[in-house]
Amino acid sequence: MTSKLSTASPASASSVVRPRTSPNSRSSQYAALVRGIAKGLLPLLSLLLAAGMTAALTILAWQLTPGLDFFQRRSISMSIAATGLVATVVLYAVMCIRAIRRVAKWQQEGEIASAVGALIALSLTVIVVILPLILAVQMPQHPA
Repeated sequence: MTSKLSTASPASASSVVRPRTSPNSRSSQYAALVRGIAKGLLPLLSLLLAAGMTAALTILAWQLTPGLDFFQRRSISMSIAATGLVATVVLYAVMCIRAIRRVAKWQQEGEIASAVGALIALSLTVIVVILPLILAVQMPQHPA
């Protein structure tokens, strides 16, 4: 008994159609990149929401204390603003740490596109946070 082995010619091997939903397709890499960018922007979103809430609470405290003199109102508003600032900084730090841990997890799992997207978004977040501080230091404090 002789068995006949079928051999495929090189021309027929190149005509194999691969599905578009393969794990390395451009659309899945793009989706992973967008997902990483969205997760990387969460610290900035939480920072903006916390700062907005702090400003709203400070304004509300000022409006709810019309019977007090100016110095008492100012003291209440400043304490609310300082507490909100501390809470905002802590929230931003926690969210950044969580995002960096997620990037490390993605890198270990081989989801490089998601990790790159998150790192790009975190870099933009740092620029958005640091740029006003740099501008405040560089601008003259005593206008002519």
